[in-house]
Amino acid sequence: MPSIIGYAGDLEHLKHFGKKEERRGIQIYNLKEGSKYLTTICPYNWRNKPETLAHVLSTADILVIAPTGDLQEMANIIIAAHLSGKKGFVLGDPAMIKQIAKGTNVERYEAISDPIALKEKLLALEAPSDSKTLALVDDVFKVKGIGVVALGFVISGALKRHQSLKVPQKGLNVEIKSLQLHDQDVEEITAGNRFGASLKNVDETQIDKGDYFADYEINTGTKVSNIDSLPFLKKRLVEGNQFMIVLSMQDSPFIISQNITQRPFSSRGEKALIVDKTKEPFIIGSADVGK
Repeated sequence: MPSIIGYAGDLEHLKHFGKKEERRGIQIYNLKEGSKYLTTICPYNWRNKPETLAHVLSTADILVIAPTGDLQEMANIIIAAHLSGKKGFVLGDPAMIKQIAKGTNVERYEAISDPIALKEKLLALEAPSDSKTLALVDDVFKVKGIGVVALGFVISGALKRHQSLKVPQKGLNVEIKSLQLHDQDVEEITAGNRFGASLKNVDETQIDKGDYFADYEINTGTKVSNIDSLPFLKKRLVEGNQFMIVLSMQDSPFIISQNITQRPFSSRGEKALIVDKTKEPFIIGSADVGK
């Protein structure tokens, strides 16, 4: 199974993808079937908060687009999926988006009409083989009697109890005090799964959504480069205008002429997405962020 599935479109099919939780504009579906797990993330109400669509598509390893009858909604999703550079699937009738997807990466997505069949295919995919530990935080808070708790996703390797890890965006070190997977205490959590971790040596104000836990040096910086877009959107990438740039669960205000983010971003090689919240389509470009 891949680390994270990103889903956008018709929400009806998500009932087949496990138990739902909601975190800051993103729905997270956790599925366990035997020894296999599947984590799916989906933005909701994203037209009022378009950065959540960018968060999901930038974070995910594999995308699933489920066509709806709203062509403007689908145009937003397809443009964003193309700019993310991610591979994926169309769940439903591809004829519904054939014209919009023409000339984009989505045109090459495999179409599967049955959500159960797609779920089984996703469960059968191989997890990343990288043994290095990398985990992404999407929420952090303090629990009385437990301490600081972080929730997130294991991207690669395994998160282990008593493990000491770096927080590269902050220059900190944390220790994993305890771990939970599907509300069960465990010794380790492998790639492709959601985690809950109580932490030592850190205060909840020092960790933010989008921070990584890593046991190696990950590319971290504020430099924005290789800005790209679709031809008909390039005229909106005007120097001096303020946009938002999103990389995984990280985001920052961004002005193209300055080409820096206002906070350090850590990158595992995925594309950042440039968001213009003033009009649709909202996601209008991609870029690299790092040192």
